[in-house]
Amino acid sequence: MQRATSSTEKDRLNAVSVKESGAWLNALPVAALRTPLDDDSFRVAIGLRLGLDICTPHEYICGSGVDEKETHGLSCRKSSGRHSRHHQVNDIIKRALISADVSAILEPLGTSPDDEKRPDGMSLIPSSCGKAIVWDFTCADTLAASHLAATSQSPGAAAIKSEKLKRLKY
Repeated sequence: MQRATSSTEKDRLNAVSVKESGAWLNALPVAALRTPLDDDSFRVAIGLRLGLDICTPHEYICGSGVDEKETHGLSCRKSSGRHSRHHQVNDIIKRALISADVSAILEPLGTSPDDEKRPDGMSLIPSSCGKAIVWDFTCADTLAASHLAATSQSPGAAAIKSEKLKRLKY
């Protein structure tokens, strides 16, 4: 950490120092849940974790310059990958619930008629507590420029900030 040359490097090191940061490496690649990583996704994930160069410098679709570490595309508002990753995770959550015999739907309408807020998914049958299971998935990019000041100082700062924003939303 003392040899880190930038706040991005400190942020990356803070993120990988958290015990849970490597949990994804223990996830079983279950084809039915579509969780196996293809070779390129695995290469990029490991490269990001280790701080390796993963691409050639170029200009991104939004006009920002991208360096060899290529972290900008993970959080750029113009990145098509952000939306597809979000959809894929919600689909995995839904399929996991269905595999546990809990019927669920994505983006249910009418859950909050006063303000038209819509969670990412909801169970169709109430749980033992008499309420539906509802989820709204968020995955904060710890390397996003908007989080760097906090995440280079404290591991998990981006996730904590995102959690607070979700609680305010709902």
